[in-house]
Amino acid sequence: LLTTDQLASLDTTHVAALTSSQVAGLTTAQVGALDTGQVASLTTSQVAGLTAAQVKTLSTDQLNALSTADARALTATQLQSLSTAQLSGLSTTVLSALSNTQLSSLSASQVQSLGSDQLNALSTSQVRGMSASQVASLTTAQISGLGSDNLSALSGPQVASLTTAQVRAIGTSQLNALTTADIREFTATQVGVLTTDQVSALTTDDISTLTAAQLAVFSTAQVAALDTGQVAALTTSQVTGLSVTQVKALSTDQLDALATDTIRDLTPAQVASLTTTQISGLSTENLSALSGTQVTLLSSLQIGALTTQQISALTTDDIGEFNVSQIPMFTTDQIPGLTTDQILAMSSDQANAFTGDQLGVFTSDQTNAWVTAKS
Repeated sequence: LLTTDQLASLDTTHVAALTSSQVAGLTTAQVGALDTGQVASLTTSQVAGLTAAQVKTLSTDQLNALSTADARALTATQLQSLSTAQLSGLSTTVLSALSNTQLSSLSASQVQSLGSDQLNALSTSQVRGMSASQVASLTTAQISGLGSDNLSALSGPQVASLTTAQVRAIGTSQLNALTTADIREFTATQVGVLTTDQVSALTTDDISTLTAAQLAVFSTAQVAALDTGQVAALTTSQVTGLSVTQVKALSTDQLDALATDTIRDLTPAQVASLTTTQISGLSTENLSALSGTQVTLLSSLQIGALTTQQISALTTDDIGEFNVSQIPMFTTDQIPGLTTDQILAMSSDQANAFTGDQLGVFTSDQTNAWVTAKS
């Protein structure tokens, strides 16, 4: 048998001339004695013939001396024998040379040993070739260090395999770089654990393509984290799909960011759920956008929350949408907000619905308009 010194003295030509069985017969000590030049001279058949025990004794320098062809010759058994130290020391050149099949043979602990530079050296094809269990095994540090291209390369099943901790580890810049198709691949459960910072990082395109199931799990904190631009990007069907609790979580600025057409399509339950603060904060444009059916749903508390400025800005058509049972709901403090044109536009039933207390604060001009309207 050749001693380690004798083996080390062989030139690369002689090493390359060894048969696969001769190489396979080398002891771990002999394998460890090979310098990087000798390792680089090994043929693909010689490399493929190495035993798992021999591969496990290779130093990171020796492993990194392998050519890309040699790296691609490594078997699943050989790769699975690599220690986490060997894998973490593997050069990006050797790692990126591995096929999807080879990479998929790595265990969860082996995948976890890869650094951010190594993971980002993988092609999008290699990333997409990882199994769902391998993706699920990535640490939060690995996830947060993943380049946007490779994060975006994850398939639907791979995205679905991400844990709550992994989803929360995705940085805002990473989220911002994802396509709308990527965002739609998140499960409802995953969307529900997004932080408010992550929600704020979603683009308006991302927001407008969220599914009903994804929006349905938004917490009130997540709803509140949406800026006015994001709220304005919501489609009518998305808004009408919001729960009463979610609607009540909208600020006045967020409500006013909704298009008038969207306001007009709010469901009866959503309109009835609006708080007095939300009602008093509505722009006159959006208040005026409420349909007749929606107006008749307003409670006495909601009507009592209207400011005199809001009331004065209502069109005569808007005034006509209040039913006779709602007229007495206007407080005496609100009555000064009614214009004579609005009173004149009322039906006789509406005019006759004013209470004595309300009529008692009418100005002479309002009274004259009321007399005309009620007759």
